[in-house]
Amino acid sequence: MYEKKVLTPRLTAWYRDKERRYGDRPVIASPSLGQTRKSDFRKFNHHQSRHSIPLPHGSLLMIKGDLQEHWKHCIAKSASQMKERINLTFRLVTELG
Repeated sequence: MYEKKVLTPRLTAWYRDKERRYGDRPVIASPSLGQTRKSDFRKFNHHQSRHSIPLPHGSLLMIKGDLQEHWKHCIAKSASQMKERINLTFRLVTELG
């Protein structure tokens, strides 16, 4: 059985969705509203391999496939003053048990 949930992340640390309730190959849809921020990615076992993707107002970041298996992601804190930003994260959650 599947249930749709919306979570509001407060992450600044490197992260990957490896909880069993998200399945073997989690799919995440994450719309971004407001201030442009960068979503950073780094290779799980080789931290020097990095990429950044700007997330402007109205953008939709999809994380799927093997990305969660091999990469971690985060939106780092900024040293400069930022305007408001809203980010929603949609995940498909399976019922366990």
